[in-house]
Amino acid sequence: MKITRNKLKEFITEEIKKSHSMLLEMPSVEGAYSYEEASRDDGSDQEHDPIDLAKQSLFHMAQQAQQLHDMLKDGEELAPHIVGTIKSAAGSLEEVFKAIIYDKQNPPQGI
Repeated sequence: MKITRNKLKEFITEEIKKSHSMLLEMPSVEGAYSYEEASRDDGSDQEHDPIDLAKQSLFHMAQQAQQLHDMLKDGEELAPHIVGTIKSAAGSLEEVFKAIIYDKQNPPQGI
């Protein structure tokens, strides 16, 4: 039995939705779990804390980076455009890191 790539994706998406699980390496809008839904659909009338999307994004980036790191074998060569994208993402993250560290170490005066 031959299964096409699209059919396989459909099977995986169905299984993820059934199990209320999530693949960190392939997040999507169609995923089975949404932080926003989980934190707001508890049936209470209480006001909820706002969802920190930046922290969620950082968490997922860290999880995905760890999974990618673990997937790669020592000495495994990646396509040049993939290496470039990884370096670009690392550079962007470093810029954000340095900016936040600077802001934390140099808070505005008089506040």
